[in-house]
Amino acid sequence: MTALLYDNPRFVHLHIPKTGGTSIRAVMDAGRAHRAFGHIPAAWQGAPVLAVVREPVARFLSAVNMFRLGTPDVEKVYATPTLPDLTIRQALDILNDEGLAADQSARSPEANLRHHLIAQTHPFNTLHLATHCIRLERMAEDWPKIAGQLGLNPVLENLRTTQKLPGALTRASLTASELAEIQAAFSNDFTALGYQLDGGFTAAEVQRVAPPESPGIWGAWPAYFSDFYQVGENMDAALPDPDVPLDQFAHCIVPHPKGGTWIGRARNLVEHFHKLQPEFAGQSRMAHLLACSIVVLRRDPQSVAAQSLFFRMINTYREDLAAELNSRWLAAVCDTLSDHGQSAECRNLAVAGSLLINTVKLYETERRLYSAMLATPPSRRLKQGGPLFDGVVGFSVPKGDLIENMINRVERLLDPQNPASAFVAAILYRLFSFNTVYRRFSELAGQPIPLATKAELADLRAAIDKLNGLKD
Repeated sequence: MTALLYDNPRFVHLHIPKTGGTSIRAVMDAGRAHRAFGHIPAAWQGAPVLAVVREPVARFLSAVNMFRLGTPDVEKVYATPTLPDLTIRQALDILNDEGLAADQSARSPEANLRHHLIAQTHPFNTLHLATHCIRLERMAEDWPKIAGQLGLNPVLENLRTTQKLPGALTRASLTASELAEIQAAFSNDFTALGYQLDGGFTAAEVQRVAPPESPGIWGAWPAYFSDFYQVGENMDAALPDPDVPLDQFAHCIVPHPKGGTWIGRARNLVEHFHKLQPEFAGQSRMAHLLACSIVVLRRDPQSVAAQSLFFRMINTYREDLAAELNSRWLAAVCDTLSDHGQSAECRNLAVAGSLLINTVKLYETERRLYSAMLATPPSRRLKQGGPLFDGVVGFSVPKGDLIENMINRVERLLDPQNPASAFVAAILYRLFSFNTVYRRFSELAGQPIPLATKAELADLRAAIDKLNGLKD
């Protein structure tokens, strides 16, 4: 659902996909409207809220046809097919995939289809907030009445239709099992909106929909689920309220699609937050929120909202967050605690964690830039050791206890009462879990130092056997 606030006349349109919303937006010039997703901002309250609903099976088929066939579209968004090979089975699987974004926070053709398919009574659509609700099937009769009440254009043109496109699926195209599954998926729409299984409805008027048990994450972080430009330069406004209940962030999973690490910088904070989201797909929304609070603190170290949210999350959920975050964000937490930690012990331990991970980062970067990528260095050079700089001698790989002693000293500093401990402990674990200098040297300790890995030796033996076979 996209909530659009219009100023002249002032009203909110809940645009639930595939319910004739494009036609309403056309007569209202939607390009000038403020937008929000999954909630109605507090500043909009008091304005009439208009929604249109539709018989669930017809709405489902309309969405599938639009993605399969494209449709005449005033905005040219769906003029060509988005998923031309889409089947009813695939559409149902996408509808049922709760890991896919339906809230416009992550974009892919599949996520966009799920956005169009979710039930009209889904919490994201905020249908319970509608003060005026009409049926698409009665648009010709009811729109002039609603338009008169709200001061809108009484003439409404049907701008987007898929029913008459060649190859369009109809109710007759559905198998009995497909129809049953669609009806089950939208059972609450049928009941709450008064639709019948044969496509009719029980009453012309749509009854007020009961509010959902949980409104979802969208109203808890309104800036994130609104147009970027509404926040402007107010950094605190880009984050949730400092006192927002955090449990909902801990239990909300960031939807797919998954993406890699984004290392850019967007001037608009909300846009920056959205660029970070794909890195957190499959993790809790709290992990994403923690990263966003760090971004704000780096731009504005005095941000009250960012400091409050950061320490509330760190103090209450640090074990869970340390397990979720990747090494990039573990280092960022340590850097932030180094700057803002509330005790000397916390700041000092955070510096240790930051030094550990960032020193390895520097070493591995230099190694990638200047060194030949050998499986292991030659054994003679490792065994000899020798001077490096300023009296420092090389690490004795077979017998040296430098790594063990250093890690033991850091571990002795770990204290469950120290907010930095969980993140430093996680960094230690990651240093030995991935291909880093710590893991490579630890695996070599006390072992003969080979010039090739076991896998490389196996490949070499296989190649020799093959050559011997050719000679025979």
